[in-house]
Amino acid sequence: MRGNHCERIFDMSKNVRSGVARDYALDGCNNIETIMKETRGKMYPYDSTAGVYKNGSLTFVHGYGASMHGAKQHADAYGAGAVLFGHTHAIDYFKSVSLDSREAYNIGCCCNKTPSYTRGQMRRLRWQHGWAFGLIHEHGHDVFQAKERNGKFIVPTNMKTF
Repeated sequence: MRGNHCERIFDMSKNVRSGVARDYALDGCNNIETIMKETRGKMYPYDSTAGVYKNGSLTFVHGYGASMHGAKQHADAYGAGAVLFGHTHAIDYFKSVSLDSREAYNIGCCCNKTPSYTRGQMRRLRWQHGWAFGLIHEHGHDVFQAKERNGKFIVPTNMKTF
């Protein structure tokens, strides 16, 4: 899934006036598209409606809301089931008050948490290394979040049904 940062190179390949910058961007886009073809991956655009991947009761998006209620915004916007996103680089969870189960997992990030361009922004204080994993099964899904603690990740490795 392309994100807001990734989208810049695609926009630049179409909209920038400088030929050198446009050529650089086109080369980057071609490299990304080649990797996607070689790995048989599917690329989704950075788009709140077209950039959505669904698998059973799970919905995956890059993420679009970035307020302190980002997880709630995504749970409300993407309907029944669970939506997973990482746009805010934070780890968060929200379950809506709803007859149909609506929940959202803000899964964290695996990037530099202190880039210099964010030095004056408090939101990076919420950033946390993490990712989501889980199961899709006949009863729906189970989502778990891995979180970094003191430079290490602790995740279950042997899941059983009782």
